[in-house]
Amino acid sequence: MHKFINKLFFLASLTVVFACSSDQDDVANEPSGIEGVWGLNKITLETPLDVNNDGVASTILFETPGYLGHSELIINNETSGTIYFSAQTTYNTKEEDGKLIFMITSSTNGDRVDEPISYTLEDGIGIINHAGVESSFTVSENTLSITVANGFIAKDHITGDISVSQNLTYTFVK
Repeated sequence: MHKFINKLFFLASLTVVFACSSDQDDVANEPSGIEGVWGLNKITLETPLDVNNDGVASTILFETPGYLGHSELIINNETSGTIYFSAQTTYNTKEEDGKLIFMITSSTNGDRVDEPISYTLEDGIGIINHAGVESSFTVSENTLSITVANGFIAKDHITGDISVSQNLTYTFVK
């Protein structure tokens, strides 16, 4: 009887050890949950600018719906994906009566060309690499925000010198 109880205790202990395997408890081994299609929802500036020359400075550069509304970030797996912008926009400036005037040129992309990205992610904070530029990003529930250092650049229309440069944040929703 004593041997039977020892064997039973041994089997019960073994069951507990395998049932509590660290693979099940290791959050890093869980799928990242960000795979899928993320639609561009908003682009914001670090500090307000009057890019529309309407007398109102704003941090919001773009909000859906709009010409960039078909832009997407597609996360294919836990390290890579693609990004597509449905339009290209260039900002130039000129000075008029001591005031900086923005001139905007935008063109819609006729053919869809998804550009490759790679990324790393840990605890909701990551680094994304697009076209050789590394930017930080965060993920919170259904929102993914990429901040590009000096991602907004406006150049003087005559000299080509940079007149405005600041961080830009792309907000994607799933």
